[in-house]
Amino acid sequence: MEGTAEELRAFQSHILSLARKGHGSVFIKTDVTRTPLPYEVLLEQLVVAVGSGPTLVRVVDSGVEIVASAANLERLASFVDVPAEAGSGWHAHYEHYPGNEYIAANSEPTTFSLAG
Repeated sequence: MEGTAEELRAFQSHILSLARKGHGSVFIKTDVTRTPLPYEVLLEQLVVAVGSGPTLVRVVDSGVEIVASAANLERLASFVDVPAEAGSGWHAHYEHYPGNEYIAANSEPTTFSLAG
């Protein structure tokens, strides 16, 4: 997922708000007018929902769905914490590895990156 620092911080704010409420979901329509390069396609929407258990990131139809317990949504939000001094090239990887109980084993590896 790529965006400006402002967009990534807004995304982080949505995640934290959901985690604090402990229920619900948020639907974010993406800007499909951008060029997808260096990727193949642009996904049209992003849905984040409070569920239970580890974080599951998956591609559904033309979008991304993220479902996790409130505590794991807070952990996810920490990966989208763009430092004030971050510049082009800043990114964070969010993916499962053996022994990680916070991200589901079948979760799509995800990179959050600052648009350059």
